[in-house]
Amino acid sequence: MNDTAIPTAPVSQDAINAAVWAACDTFRGTVDPSIYKDFVLTTLFLKYVSDVWQDHYDAYKKQYGDHPELIKEMLKNERFVLPAHASFYALHTQRHSAGNGERIDKALHAIEEANITKLRDVFQDISFNSNKLGDEICDPKLLDGAASLKHFDIVVANPPFSLEKWGFEGADADKFSRFRRGLPPRTKGDYAFILHMVETMKPGTGRMAVVVPHGVLFRGAAEGRIRQKLIEENLLDVVIGLPEKLFYGTGIPAAVLVFRKNKADDKVLFIDASRDFEAGKNQNLLREADLQRILSTAATRQRVDKYAYLATPAEIAENDFNLNIPRYVDTFEEEAEIDLMAVRKEREQLKAELEGLEARMDMYLKELGYE
Repeated sequence: MNDTAIPTAPVSQDAINAAVWAACDTFRGTVDPSIYKDFVLTTLFLKYVSDVWQDHYDAYKKQYGDHPELIKEMLKNERFVLPAHASFYALHTQRHSAGNGERIDKALHAIEEANITKLRDVFQDISFNSNKLGDEICDPKLLDGAASLKHFDIVVANPPFSLEKWGFEGADADKFSRFRRGLPPRTKGDYAFILHMVETMKPGTGRMAVVVPHGVLFRGAAEGRIRQKLIEENLLDVVIGLPEKLFYGTGIPAAVLVFRKNKADDKVLFIDASRDFEAGKNQNLLREADLQRILSTAATRQRVDKYAYLATPAEIAENDFNLNIPRYVDTFEEEAEIDLMAVRKEREQLKAELEGLEARMDMYLKELGYE
């Protein structure tokens, strides 16, 4: 047990949401989203039990400091018994050593054994040492044979925004040729996920949608060159700007990029849906009407004033392949002209009303004996 008290401070719900979202980000593109909870909730449970155990240990030590055996016996009566080597903090101190997955699995089994009547088989289907924790960029699992990726009609993902450790090292020698259009920046993995998804679309029927930060639309250098090639290959179909605060863990607005392998034209539709939402205290929400407006606009592919614009390849090239939505969708609202004569007339009326009120106030004060 840790003999050093662990400092605590109040934690807000927003901070908890952000931490859980960041934890999910480490799994995105690595494991199926349906099992994020297995890893995140298990870790939260381990952290909670460790904190409670530590708090009670500190309290017992303060009260019975000269009797370590008594403290040990008292701790056996806790709701959950925590073996010393299985605590969150024991694992945390070894986090930079090889074998984290195996250590966590052993810790969970030890906790299960120590609390067998309460936690029997709770962790039996959860393994942090599983090959499911592979990397979809560095080590893709959905293969069609040894040398090619599987192809799909529809590919959808919400990958982590601007992931730093996406697998830059060795990507230039990718055996699936996913980065032939260019190598994404070392510390921003957005286009690594986009290029991976593009390669998994079926040649004739493939479609994909990916949620991205707005920087993907306009950042230059390597990303600008990749973006240009995707546009010149006529793969990009729709760019949709979303409202801010839609996703847990980040308040920034995001965009959705839609790609197609077999487009009906060579244009790109830009939709600015950033102003259509239901405002919430912590999170905003796309209403059914907002979603239907996006879908119907994408289907008709027509210009809509202050909402959508169908750009030609020449227009996009003229903008240096910058996809920043305000370059294409003009949402500027002209201010109404001010009638100065009407404002002056209203001012005179208000002035006259004020003089009348002041005269009446003076009369009331005189009646009350205030001169």
